[in-house]
Amino acid sequence: MQKENGNIINNKEKAEMINVIVNGKGGVGKTVNANHVLPFITQSSVVVEIDNNNFSSIYSNSQQIDGKTVTTKQNDLEKAIDDADFDGYEKNIIIDAGGGEDTKKVIKAIQAVGLKVVYWLPLMPDFETIAVLQSTRELIGGAECNLIFSNFRNLEEDFWFIYGSEEYGIEPNLGILEHFSNSYQVPNSNLFGIAKAYKTTLWDLALIHSGYKLEKVKKEWREHGRETYHKNMQMHRLSVACDKLLEQIKASKNQIEV
Repeated sequence: MQKENGNIINNKEKAEMINVIVNGKGGVGKTVNANHVLPFITQSSVVVEIDNNNFSSIYSNSQQIDGKTVTTKQNDLEKAIDDADFDGYEKNIIIDAGGGEDTKKVIKAIQAVGLKVVYWLPLMPDFETIAVLQSTRELIGGAECNLIFSNFRNLEEDFWFIYGSEEYGIEPNLGILEHFSNSYQVPNSNLFGIAKAYKTTLWDLALIHSGYKLEKVKKEWREHGRETYHKNMQMHRLSVACDKLLEQIKASKNQIEV
């Protein structure tokens, strides 16, 4: 237990501290969102990847998040859930579940101990992913759950199976959105791949330009020659672009109306 404003609180009242990204289907953007988007949105400092097959969540150059991977063996999974519950008093945490049976194991393990968390479900612009999304949402039950529209170019065109298509005579299926608390829009961008190439997160790159005043450092960069100046300006532009993308995603909350 912990005191806040003089009152004793328990883990259920601190539910905002633990965020779990799940989907019964693999390859829908869970790890990308867990490492690059949710840390910024939720101000989380720890990402725990629970997956037997995907070990990509640890970014060695990141200053914003600590990442670790845990297998889905029962003991390891239970310990990871307990650690998240324990550490959730002090810092925001993201649990990144694998697809298929891994997602089911994580959800059931969380439910077994009555841990209150916020779930996040990413959805790709692929009609076949909607059935798995719905079944995963049903498995979650009454817990708070947010939908992430992920990896799209044009929201309504790419997610035609939700918004419908007048051109092809397809009726909207907006009722799906009623099962989620909020929705966020994460468009396709090469910035995610660039951050991965740097072995860091989008949030880390976004913060670079906030550490200096451009007009002041320009003078210093010039003193080191044209090549250094050009290299630093490129990094500055990258940092600004990452910052704009993250702010755009954060601002997209609740913009979709049913």
